Amino acid sequence: MSDAPRQLVVNGWSIYAHPLFLDQLERLAAQVSSLRDKDPDGYQKKNVAKRLAAITRLAFEIIPQDPGRPEYRQGRTLGGQRKHWLRAKFFQQEFNRLNVIFF
Repeated sequence: MSDAPRQLVVNGWSIYAHPLFLDQLERLAAQVSSLRDKDPDGYQKKNVAKRLAAITRLAFEIIPQDPGRPEYRQGRTLGGQRKHWLRAKFFQQEFNRLNVIFF
């Protein structure tokens, strides 16, 4: 069996993920799995489960539908040199914390 990573294509877009992003997803998935074992009926109400669902949906469903959406653009927020960087925000209303996925 080959150790080469398999390519993920969603809506015609090839999805590549940084190893640190994948590590964080794995940690969240492990936490959610542990919560599911402890509380099969209520684990989906926990913040970590909601975060994992939001990140997964954004990264693998919503962003690949149209990666060039205007709301992903940063403008000159990070300076003119980084105008081409994109980001997706989520959970802005909770805890006054900003969660972001850069792509």
